[in-house]
Amino acid sequence: MRLTDRSWDLCSYGLLFLYSAFQILQWPLLPRFMDIYYHLNVVKGLADAGGYVTTAFWEYAPAGRPHLYPPLLHTVLLLFYKAGLPFITIARGVDCISYPLFLFSFHYVISRLSSKRFAFISLFMLSSVYSLMLASVTLSTFNLAFIFVLFVFLHAEKRNTAAAGLCLALCFYTHTLIAWLALSSFIIYMLLKPERRLCVLKATAISLVLASPFLIFQFRHRASFSLVEVYETKLWEIDLALWALALCGLFSCLRHHGFKDKQVALSLFFGFLPLLFSHPPRYLGGHGMVAAVLFAAYFVEGFLQKLPKKNTTTAAFAAPLILAGLFITFLAPVWEWNRPTKKQNIIW
Repeated sequence: MRLTDRSWDLCSYGLLFLYSAFQILQWPLLPRFMDIYYHLNVVKGLADAGGYVTTAFWEYAPAGRPHLYPPLLHTVLLLFYKAGLPFITIARGVDCISYPLFLFSFHYVISRLSSKRFAFISLFMLSSVYSLMLASVTLSTFNLAFIFVLFVFLHAEKRNTAAAGLCLALCFYTHTLIAWLALSSFIIYMLLKPERRLCVLKATAISLVLASPFLIFQFRHRASFSLVEVYETKLWEIDLALWALALCGLFSCLRHHGFKDKQVALSLFFGFLPLLFSHPPRYLGGHGMVAAVLFAAYFVEGFLQKLPKKNTTTAAFAAPLILAGLFITFLAPVWEWNRPTKKQNIIW
């Protein structure tokens, strides 16, 4: 028996509903991390100022300092604050919606770039990564910017140049680091897919023009930027089974099928590679894993395509086995390395 596209969609929506319900059930425990309190502090400053300001007067008193953090999330949260919502409700709301929004956006984009079955397999694998769930919740602006990155590639694939440019510009107004990683990924995509060259160049030009006011402001105050080693780089978590599947998928594509129709995955894989040096956990266990998940799903999809299409008995036995194999990804070993203490551990 072969599942229809509608059936695969229903399976995916079931997963999305399940994870949304899990987040809502955790409402009293939210927020999970301290980052949201920084964002709420900025919102309070903007509210006191009567709107967006370019000087963070609430820091480094009495003179303040240039407010270089991109404004999109803070502006959205300010609207909710002005609407009368208390800060704790806003903080919990951001935590609650971040992960389901990320999963929904991922499925929406992948289902339109590939088959419904592939979208379900990818979503299933993506949702098995616990460290990625934590990253999507605790790194709210990074998560939102990455969602825009997904839509940049969707619109580029569909030749919607203006929409791709707008989404890339929104990256610059959401998170500075991910915006430049998105741009580098977009350029790699252009090199891998020459027929989209004009679309990519136009979209890039549109994004830089739209983002130019904020980019110029950041450049003028570039002396205020500094690179620091954040504490998150001290703990690495690597999903061994998923990365093994990803490498199998990568080599399988290279050896047998080439990278036709896989330029988006390859662009994300190499475009976000600088994270491996600046924020390794974000590449190995966070949003950088999206490309790894896609290659792992390519490997599973390739196996499914080799199954006989007319032998219903084989299909009947294969489907539960494949689903069981996918479920094992939830229980697969994760290698944990604590850099300061040099301790290693395997977590199931």
